[in-house]
Amino acid sequence: IITGLNSMIRLLQSTVIALLVCNFWVCAQTAIPDSEQPVNIQADNAKFDNEQGIAVYNGNVTIDQGSRHLASDILTIKRDHNNKIKIMIASGNPATFHSQTDPQGPIGSGKAKTIKYYPKQDSVDLIDDAELTQNGDTITGPVLNYNFTTGNLKSKGSPKARTTVTLQPRREK
Repeated sequence: IITGLNSMIRLLQSTVIALLVCNFWVCAQTAIPDSEQPVNIQADNAKFDNEQGIAVYNGNVTIDQGSRHLASDILTIKRDHNNKIKIMIASGNPATFHSQTDPQGPIGSGKAKTIKYYPKQDSVDLIDDAELTQNGDTITGPVLNYNFTTGNLKSKGSPKARTTVTLQPRREK
Protein backbone atom coordinates (compact mmCIF):
# COMPACT_ATOMS: atom_id res chain seq x y z
CA ILE A 1 0.00 0.00 0.00
CA ILE A 2 2.79 2.43 0.93
CA THR A 3 4.66 1.74 -2.33
CA GLY A 4 1.46 2.39 -4.31
CA LEU A 5 0.81 5.58 -2.31
CA ASN A 6 4.36 6.83 -2.94
CA SER A 7 3.94 6.15 -6.66
CA MET A 8 0.68 8.10 -6.70
CA ILE A 9 2.30 11.03 -4.84
CA ARG A 10 5.21 11.09 -7.34
CA LEU A 11 2.73 10.96 -10.24
CA LEU A 12 0.69 13.77 -8.71
CA GLN A 13 3.82 15.88 -8.13
CA SER A 14 4.98 15.30 -11.71
CA THR A 15 1.52 16.23 -13.04
CA VAL A 16 1.38 19.43 -10.97
CA ILE A 17 4.89 20.45 -12.11
CA ALA A 18 4.00 19.71 -15.74
CA LEU A 19 0.80 21.76 -15.46
CA LEU A 20 2.65 24.70 -13.91
CA VAL A 21 5.33 24.61 -16.62
CA CYS A 22 2.71 24.38 -19.38
CA ASN A 23 0.61 27.14 -17.83
CA PHE A 24 3.66 29.41 -17.57
CA TRP A 25 4.61 28.68 -21.19
CA VAL A 26 1.07 29.30 -22.48
CA CYS A 27 0.79 32.55 -20.49
CA ALA A 28 4.16 33.70 -21.80
CA GLN A 29 3.18 32.86 -25.39
CA THR A 30 -0.31 34.42 -25.23
CA ALA A 31 0.21 37.39 -22.95
CA ILE A 32 -3.03 39.12 -22.11
CA PRO A 33 -2.92 42.82 -23.08
CA ASP A 34 -2.95 45.26 -20.15
CA SER A 35 -6.26 46.74 -21.31
CA GLU A 36 -7.95 43.32 -20.93
CA GLN A 37 -6.64 42.60 -17.44
CA PRO A 38 -8.49 43.40 -14.20
CA VAL A 39 -8.08 46.80 -12.54
CA ASN A 40 -6.91 46.56 -8.89
CA ILE A 41 -7.32 49.67 -6.73
CA GLN A 42 -6.11 50.45 -3.21
CA ALA A 43 -6.83 53.65 -1.27
CA ASP A 44 -7.23 54.98 2.26
CA ASN A 45 -10.99 55.35 1.68
CA ALA A 46 -13.60 55.09 -1.05
CA LYS A 47 -17.11 56.33 -1.78
CA PHE A 48 -19.48 54.73 -4.31
CA ASP A 49 -22.58 56.17 -5.96
CA ASN A 50 -24.06 53.26 -7.91
CA GLU A 51 -26.97 55.34 -9.19
CA GLN A 52 -24.62 57.85 -10.84
CA GLY A 53 -21.97 55.22 -11.71
CA ILE A 54 -19.23 57.14 -9.89
CA ALA A 55 -16.58 55.92 -7.46
CA VAL A 56 -14.17 58.26 -5.66
CA TYR A 57 -11.01 56.98 -3.96
CA ASN A 58 -9.00 59.21 -1.61
CA GLY A 59 -5.59 59.02 -0.01
CA ASN A 60 -2.55 57.15 -1.25
CA VAL A 61 -4.41 55.68 -4.24
CA THR A 62 -2.67 53.00 -6.31
CA ILE A 63 -4.06 51.32 -9.41
CA ASP A 64 -2.58 48.28 -11.14
CA GLN A 65 -3.67 46.74 -14.45
CA GLY A 66 -1.17 44.33 -15.95
CA SER A 67 2.12 46.22 -16.37
CA ARG A 68 0.37 49.56 -15.77
CA HIS A 69 0.69 51.26 -12.40
CA LEU A 70 -0.80 54.60 -11.40
CA ALA A 71 -0.42 56.48 -8.10
CA SER A 72 -2.42 59.55 -7.08
CA ASP A 73 -4.00 61.43 -4.20
CA ILE A 74 -7.55 61.17 -5.59
CA LEU A 75 -9.09 58.87 -8.21
CA THR A 76 -12.55 59.27 -9.72
CA ILE A 77 -13.99 56.48 -11.86
CA LYS A 78 -17.06 57.04 -14.03
CA ARG A 79 -18.94 54.07 -15.52
CA ASP A 80 -21.33 54.00 -18.47
CA HIS A 81 -24.85 52.53 -18.48
CA ASN A 82 -23.35 49.05 -19.18
CA ASN A 83 -21.21 49.36 -16.00
CA LYS A 84 -18.00 49.62 -18.09
CA ILE A 85 -15.35 52.12 -17.03
CA LYS A 86 -15.77 55.23 -19.18
CA ILE A 87 -13.01 57.35 -17.63
CA MET A 88 -10.57 57.28 -14.73
CA ILE A 89 -9.39 60.68 -13.49
CA ALA A 90 -6.37 60.73 -11.18
CA SER A 91 -5.09 63.87 -9.51
CA GLY A 92 -2.06 64.45 -7.36
CA ASN A 93 0.96 66.58 -6.84
CA PRO A 94 1.82 64.94 -9.18
CA ALA A 95 -0.12 61.82 -10.17
CA THR A 96 2.30 59.31 -11.71
CA PHE A 97 2.15 56.18 -13.86
CA HIS A 98 4.40 53.68 -15.58
CA SER A 99 3.67 51.06 -18.18
CA GLN A 100 5.44 48.57 -20.43
CA THR A 101 3.32 48.21 -23.56
CA ASP A 102 5.80 45.79 -25.16
CA PRO A 103 7.11 43.05 -22.81
CA GLN A 104 10.51 43.25 -24.57
CA GLY A 105 10.49 47.05 -24.71
CA PRO A 106 11.40 49.80 -22.29
CA ILE A 107 9.14 51.00 -19.49
CA GLY A 108 7.46 54.32 -20.11
CA SER A 109 6.49 56.66 -17.30
CA GLY A 110 4.54 59.85 -16.92
CA LYS A 111 3.42 62.43 -14.43
CA ALA A 112 1.04 65.37 -14.30
CA LYS A 113 -1.28 67.08 -11.86
CA THR A 114 -4.21 65.36 -13.61
CA ILE A 115 -4.17 62.09 -15.55
CA LYS A 116 -7.27 60.98 -17.46
CA TYR A 117 -7.42 57.39 -18.72
CA TYR A 118 -9.98 56.34 -21.34
CA PRO A 119 -10.17 52.51 -21.41
CA LYS A 120 -12.30 52.26 -24.60
CA GLN A 121 -9.72 54.30 -26.53
CA ASP A 122 -6.80 52.86 -24.50
CA SER A 123 -5.42 56.39 -24.23
CA VAL A 124 -4.31 58.75 -21.51
CA ASP A 125 -4.32 62.56 -21.17
CA LEU A 126 -1.72 64.16 -18.92
CA ILE A 127 -2.78 67.68 -17.93
CA ASP A 128 -0.86 70.46 -16.17
CA ASP A 129 2.92 70.04 -15.81
CA ALA A 130 2.77 66.91 -17.97
CA GLU A 131 5.81 64.76 -18.65
CA LEU A 132 6.35 61.46 -20.48
CA THR A 133 9.65 59.57 -20.43
CA GLN A 134 10.77 56.42 -22.24
CA ASN A 135 14.25 55.17 -23.05
CA GLY A 136 15.75 58.40 -21.72
CA ASP A 137 13.67 60.51 -24.14
CA THR A 138 11.39 63.06 -22.49
CA ILE A 139 8.53 65.26 -23.63
CA THR A 140 6.98 67.91 -21.41
CA GLY A 141 4.11 70.31 -21.96
CA PRO A 142 0.86 71.59 -20.56
CA VAL A 143 -1.18 68.72 -22.11
CA LEU A 144 0.05 65.41 -23.50
CA ASN A 145 -2.09 62.64 -25.03
CA TYR A 146 -0.74 59.12 -25.51
CA ASN A 147 -2.49 56.14 -27.11
CA PHE A 148 -1.22 52.82 -25.72
CA THR A 149 -2.49 50.82 -28.72
CA THR A 150 -1.10 52.93 -31.57
CA GLY A 151 1.83 54.52 -29.73
CA ASN A 152 0.76 57.94 -31.06
CA LEU A 153 1.64 60.95 -28.93
CA LYS A 154 0.20 64.47 -29.16
CA SER A 155 1.19 67.60 -27.30
CA LYS A 156 -0.81 70.77 -26.90
CA GLY A 157 1.31 73.77 -26.04
CA SER A 158 0.13 77.23 -25.11
CA PRO A 159 1.61 80.74 -25.23
CA LYS A 160 2.54 80.41 -21.54
CA ALA A 161 3.88 76.84 -21.67
CA ARG A 162 5.48 75.29 -24.71
CA THR A 163 6.22 71.67 -25.54
CA THR A 164 9.80 70.56 -24.88
CA VAL A 165 11.31 67.37 -26.33
CA THR A 166 14.64 65.88 -25.27
CA LEU A 167 15.90 62.98 -27.41
CA GLN A 168 18.89 60.88 -26.42
CA PRO A 169 21.35 59.83 -29.13
CA ARG A 170 20.99 56.19 -30.18
CA ARG A 171 24.18 54.21 -30.25
CA GLU A 172 24.50 50.97 -32.15
CA LYS A 173 25.68 48.03 -30.08
